[in-house]
Amino acid sequence: MIEAATGDPFADGSAATESEIDDAVDIANDSEFGLGGAVWSADEQRATQVAEQLEVGMANVNTPAGEGADLPFGGTKRSGFGRELGPLGIDEFVNKRLFYVEK
Repeated sequence: MIEAATGDPFADGSAATESEIDDAVDIANDSEFGLGGAVWSADEQRATQVAEQLEVGMANVNTPAGEGADLPFGGTKRSGFGRELGPLGIDEFVNKRLFYVEK
């Protein structure tokens, strides 16, 4: 199963053990890049738990990419910093400051 990380990503459709899942997450997170990742499983709850461990800007379950004009887009590590689109993106274009008046 782990060979898919360095070889054919569609190689083996068999079930993975917990140890193999932990190894797969470690291999994925060892990358210097982190744009996106996806986890496929018939067990959506478990796939969501695994996807939450990925160090990526965009994690998906049972789809290669969740897309939408109103969804923030961006990565982590060498795949980018910050987000485009959505409320998170506006922070990239403003300078925030604290302004306080004592009364």
